Amino acid sequence: MVPDPSSPEGQRPITAADILRDADILEFHVVVDLGTASTTSKQAIWALLSQHGVLDTMAAAGVPMEKFAPFMVRNLPGIPAETAKRLADDIEGQMKQQEFSGLMEAVQKLPPDQQQQLAQMLQPPAPAPAEAQPAAS
Repeated sequence: MVPDPSSPEGQRPITAADILRDADILEFHVVVDLGTASTTSKQAIWALLSQHGVLDTMAAAGVPMEKFAPFMVRNLPGIPAETAKRLADDIEGQMKQQEFSGLMEAVQKLPPDQQQQLAQMLQPPAPAPAEAQPAAS
């Protein structure tokens, strides 16, 4: 309702003409989503990591890049979240594969008796023998 002195109640329902007459068409509001999945959030993370020298500081401190590479890929601005997740998962899988191959190389360098001992330790336990069940009558 808007005030209207000519109306018996002193007010009348608002109309489109009232809105257009009172509205300033050059005034508007912009809402920026700063949620964790928004593009602006991802851009802010990359700006922090790259432009402010955080990556260089971490590398100089000896932090292994592979520890936070999947996080960085998941937060790449400009690519869909599903694609970023798939890329990060692929990177993690490749890193695990490299760790496994490095472990296998280290095992192969062990003396044969230690290799055999390690193999026995890694064997799954043998299943317990099944107990005889009474015959159903």
